[in-house]
Amino acid sequence: MYEGIKKAGTSITITSLTNTIAFFLGCLSSLEALSSFCMFAGLGIIGLYFTSMTLFTAFMVWDIARQVERKGDCCGACCCSETFCCGGYFLTKRQKSFPFVDEVEQVDPTIAEEKFSSGTEKFLYEKYSAALLSDTGRRLVITVWVLFAVVCAWGCS
Repeated sequence: MYEGIKKAGTSITITSLTNTIAFFLGCLSSLEALSSFCMFAGLGIIGLYFTSMTLFTAFMVWDIARQVERKGDCCGACCCSETFCCGGYFLTKRQKSFPFVDEVEQVDPTIAEEKFSSGTEKFLYEKYSAALLSDTGRRLVITVWVLFAVVCAWGCS
């Protein structure tokens, strides 16, 4: 991660700085709506910059540590193993035998033919889509969107 930030950090910093300056200069506009937009956009870019330099890099290090410990990414939980979370049900064969640089020769060739590339993809295909496409799931989605439309219409009035 250090090498990635070392190489890309300067570009990210310069781009964020120039965009922020451009938007803050837009705050000098006499149009109130444009001035407000530029203020929020400039503050948003500053927030995104600090988030990408702190939280994103921390989560990347956390994910690399998860891969080294051979834990799966079951439903995004990042803590799945054969004994915890889903008991390894949503882990694919590829995740159970994650090939590292020194282990490339030991990879089972039948694993490459697996249908799912991650546990999250397997969960979305087998469980989530089935629940969403069931009669109850369809009714729930339609009800939520009707309520959303009603709230939006009420907010516009």
